[in-house]
Amino acid sequence: MSDYTTASGHRITFGDISTLVFDWNDVEIHTRNINRYNGAVEWKLIQHLALCVKLAQYYYPDDALIAAHVAVHDFHEIYVGDMVSGLKNYCPDFKDIELHWEYAVHKTLGIPMSNNGSTKHIDLLALVLETYYTGAVSHTAIRENLAKVQWDTDPKTLEHSLIYAETASLALEDCFNLVRHAVVRYQTMLEKVNE
Repeated sequence: MSDYTTASGHRITFGDISTLVFDWNDVEIHTRNINRYNGAVEWKLIQHLALCVKLAQYYYPDDALIAAHVAVHDFHEIYVGDMVSGLKNYCPDFKDIELHWEYAVHKTLGIPMSNNGSTKHIDLLALVLETYYTGAVSHTAIRENLAKVQWDTDPKTLEHSLIYAETASLALEDCFNLVRHAVVRYQTMLEKVNE
């Protein structure tokens, strides 16, 4: 018995990660329709992932693994959804399920789970930029998140403003293509190394 059916018709069971069938069509459909910040603003998951890829390319231009890692770091939300951070603290079982599905996605795509904290830094910087420019949260929360980012940065710097503006101006299809390209680029490089 399955618990969920993806947009492409793949049936999965939350307690059994072996039921994962990765399909780029599901990624495109689901990430275009999942809103960030519990729907408080019009900022889609695919826009967040594209912003993360652009930031990774800016900070780590020669590291295809980091770009691929940030591209997929929230793909598990396609299968298990998302929950606002504060609520996750009351739902430890959800955290475990989320982690198992994140692992399954990474394993399926051949992308390691860990990369020395680079993904967390990029994700936090994207969070700061998104919340600053969309107004999703208070300035206090922005400062708190900015303090977690270990770079001497400000969301109003010219470079960050341009990266955000460029991402925000992309069509959702272009965001998807950017994200997919980051993953495929890493997979292609990995195949060449393993030949």
